Amino acid sequence: MKTFVALCPVKDLPANKPRLVKLGARRFAAVRVVASGEEAIHVVDDRCPHEGHPLSMGLVRATAEEGCSAILTCPWHNWKFDLGTGDCLFGGESVARYTTEIHHETVFIDPELDSAATRLRTERDLARATLEGQLDVALRESLRLVSLIGDAADRPLAVLAPIAAEHTPFGAADGILAIAAAKRLMGAGVLRPPTAYLLAISAVAEEARARGARPRPTPFSARLDQDRGPFLADLVEERRTDALARVLGLPAEERPGITTAWLVPFASLKLWDRGLALPRVLAAASLAAGGDDKLSESLALGAASTLAWAVAESDLPGFRPTRVALQEVARRNGPLKGLVTSMDETNANTMICEVLASERCAVDALLGALQTHNPEALVPVLVGAALRRAASYDGAWTAKVGSDVDPFEAGRLVLLAAAIAELSLSSENARFLPNQLVQLAGLTGRLSRISTMFESPVSAVWDRSAIHELALAAPAAWMARGRGLAVLDALDRLVAFDSRNESLAVAARDRLFVADDAPPLARVLANAEKFLADGLPPEGIV
Repeated sequence: MKTFVALCPVKDLPANKPRLVKLGARRFAAVRVVASGEEAIHVVDDRCPHEGHPLSMGLVRATAEEGCSAILTCPWHNWKFDLGTGDCLFGGESVARYTTEIHHETVFIDPELDSAATRLRTERDLARATLEGQLDVALRESLRLVSLIGDAADRPLAVLAPIAAEHTPFGAADGILAIAAAKRLMGAGVLRPPTAYLLAISAVAEEARARGARPRPTPFSARLDQDRGPFLADLVEERRTDALARVLGLPAEERPGITTAWLVPFASLKLWDRGLALPRVLAAASLAAGGDDKLSESLALGAASTLAWAVAESDLPGFRPTRVALQEVARRNGPLKGLVTSMDETNANTMICEVLASERCAVDALLGALQTHNPEALVPVLVGAALRRAASYDGAWTAKVGSDVDPFEAGRLVLLAAAIAELSLSSENARFLPNQLVQLAGLTGRLSRISTMFESPVSAVWDRSAIHELALAAPAAWMARGRGLAVLDALDRLVAFDSRNESLAVAARDRLFVADDAPPLARVLANAEKFLADGLPPEGIV
């Protein structure tokens, strides 16, 4: 039930001119708009949402243009607000608007905002600012959103996820990896919420800036168990519209199962996008978990779109050993029964040396090991080999004239290794491990050309506190779109997967990351901290 309190007499409000009215310690800008013989009272927060300048010192223009009854302009930076809704027409952030009533020539207001309407407006402003690349505005809206809904610190990331899933040209890509990394590291206490929001916003804005949402096809009626084959066939034959129509046609109660039933099987068929397909699929699934039906649908559609446009690297001539090995695993039709469940240290070291030698040696060694060992037993060995490759990464290769080496090669390898480690912990996805291990082995062996001679790293402890500064730094082009954050998160997950990876993770981090003296994102974050200190939004949300 609304509770109205007296604000001021109507006669104290001049026509079409804002007036400061105080209610205890709170400050409001009240405006009596008179136009075309009609009169209306509007009350908004006095402090401009941009930098806090008093809106009671602003200018009012009564107009029928742009669908507004009147526009209030802040004189400090020319931000303009629709007094009828509080929406920002020029600038970035909407202003809080309060419900008013007139009784006995006195203005009464409900000092409590309509929480549902304010939340929707804040989420809309966050999405708009992200798509326009206004990082500072989007960060402030994230902080406002959390202040409105209390403990739901993940909510700003849930607003960003559909943008990353549907406003990027080829599906859920690096932005999805960054959001999932930000969410996990924030939940683990490694990143403070403002930092997590900013890193995710920056990643999504880079990919989705100024892009409209991709068209959605008309849904086909589909079921997980009956349409797995047709869905995979649609993707293989590049019938993208049909594949996405099946995703949209799934019943809401079945959609959470799409990752295991449809997406992981397809991601396991070939080496897609040099190992990025599986990490992106699992990142989208992690963000959909616990979300509402709309978010789940959006992320499933984004993940499927990623697969629909993925490049089958293993079909290219340069990846012949990996392609042949994937065909061999398919012919075997799954692992043998009664396999060895662990690999001793001597055999593990021998296999690691073979995997590091070349692509052909790597996949041959894996195929031999799969004859006698359970796939889960080989995951730590292959993960260790991938980390050794990343720890010996030689960035000079990317600078050579005519080099076709992608500077993100080692980053992809780390992301794929972390995704396979996660996959190995799920009994539902265990049957796809042989295929994924072939991809990891082939990629690790192939990247021998971008590595120096591997030397065992000095024993070191993985320092999670370094993630914050390194993620903000963005020192190299390959770390754009949140890739740096995603790789740091992947390294952190690989340490959690097997503590023996600590020294390797530190060495890989030091090879791949070099701090910037003046990272621009750090400056945006510092401005947001000042914003919080000034009391906008209310304190106590960090």
